[in-house]
Amino acid sequence: MPALLALPLLAGACSPGGARAAPLFELTNQHGERVNLAQFAGKAVVLTFLYTHCAETCPTYIARISQALNSLPNGNDQTAVVAVSVDPERDTVDRLRQFSQVLPANWEFLTGTWGQLKTTWDNYGVYVSRVESRQGHGAYQVVHDAKAVVVDPRGRVVTQMTGDWTPADLSGRLERVLAGEAVSSPFRPWPAVVDFLYRCGPVTISTLGGAVGHFAFMLSFPAVAGAVLFLVWRRSG
Repeated sequence: MPALLALPLLAGACSPGGARAAPLFELTNQHGERVNLAQFAGKAVVLTFLYTHCAETCPTYIARISQALNSLPNGNDQTAVVAVSVDPERDTVDRLRQFSQVLPANWEFLTGTWGQLKTTWDNYGVYVSRVESRQGHGAYQVVHDAKAVVVDPRGRVVTQMTGDWTPADLSGRLERVLAGEAVSSPFRPWPAVVDFLYRCGPVTISTLGGAVGHFAFMLSFPAVAGAVLFLVWRRSG
């Protein structure tokens, strides 16, 4: 019986569908101002990760988020968009200010030191890797997980958009969040594989190795859960 009672606890701990408190952060925006997640309390936040030199997935994500918010009644009043850089070396405050000029004025583009940003990436499960370009002269690209995380007005991560989602998918989830309804991401048994397939940037041996390592880590969860259940069963016997 104790083993059976432990199953829901383990499932809840590993399930991506349950709402959890959004990890806090404080970074610098495109105006040189300090911005923290807590200041958006009372609004639904769309949190994404990008860099200004990205020519692939990042512009697509920006366009989708913009279309989703434009389709919401009073979308700009009830929602906030926060984009965290994955390229602190090039995404300076000046660069972010220039980049954001053609986007809504209330969108926040954040940067910081590598250490500050890495803590935020890790807290939200965003893989980031710098890949040197064959062109040389210090040129490089950034490989990173592409996702849009939705934080509800109470400061909880309630869902995230990955893969080939549409503006309608995001606006539908935001409408439910703003209405106070429960919303969650669909369960994906192999999230590391799916995230890797939709990763932004070139595929290299090192980035492939990182994905394989992440995948192996995810596979370890069933083994750990089984070991815990076995120990519980032995002690109850």
